[in-house]
Amino acid sequence: MRKLVSAHFSRLRKDRMFWICMGAMFAYAVFYIWSGCRKEQFLPGEERSLSACYFHFAIPIGLFCALFDSLFLGTEYSDGTIRNKIVAGHTRTEIYLAALLLTFSAGLLLMAAWTAGTLVAALASGTWNMGMGLLRLFLYLLIAVLEVAVFSALFTWIGMLSENKAVTEMISVLLFLALLLFSSMLYNALSQPETYCGIEMTMDGMRTSEAMQNPRYVGGFLRSVYACMLDVLPAGQGLQLWLLEVGRPVFMLLSSAFITAAATLGGMASFRRKNIK
Repeated sequence: MRKLVSAHFSRLRKDRMFWICMGAMFAYAVFYIWSGCRKEQFLPGEERSLSACYFHFAIPIGLFCALFDSLFLGTEYSDGTIRNKIVAGHTRTEIYLAALLLTFSAGLLLMAAWTAGTLVAALASGTWNMGMGLLRLFLYLLIAVLEVAVFSALFTWIGMLSENKAVTEMISVLLFLALLLFSSMLYNALSQPETYCGIEMTMDGMRTSEAMQNPRYVGGFLRSVYACMLDVLPAGQGLQLWLLEVGRPVFMLLSSAFITAAATLGGMASFRRKNIK
């Protein structure tokens, strides 16, 4: 397996799509964080901090992983590389785990590119305050790392089963967008207030009416279900990192670890039964 991993990383260094993604993440971080720090500079009474913008990578990194993983693994089939590895005596488990390790490492390198862009933006704007304690920062970064692990496990599963590179890319991107859309719907539902006040026009002008029950408010057991799904889904975790509204970090970490393990085992089982032409 060590030879497989070494070959993957050797190919990664020459992969054009990977360097495009790295450059895009770096440039996006520099522009986004620098502009965010500049805006905070003109807000009275506000202390500039990197935390307001730093974790915004938690959503786009899923899309970058979907694009890179699908193209990289799709080439394995189109070039006949997987068949050659099996002929050379490598087991399917080794082939699958080597691919998963590569996609996960690529995701972490994309995070590193964002961090490098953040340092450049911080140097340009003179903002070095992270805006949160070390323990909270560590937990948030760990959640982001395991979020990348979940995306890598899911996209590796898709990429190792689909022999058509275009189909692999389409399914991976659509899966990410579906997860993001569903997570946004859950968050919007949970953000609904229990009551709201309307505005009435009177002879004396406008005044607020009595508090009324919000029909869109989600309460009771269903609210717990929505909150649980938002914490479990990788896109939901990314959304909460973006907004700095992580409420149950330990539960999110355990959920990501479980999904990564389940997706890896399911992917390996499926890959063992796949008929490779």
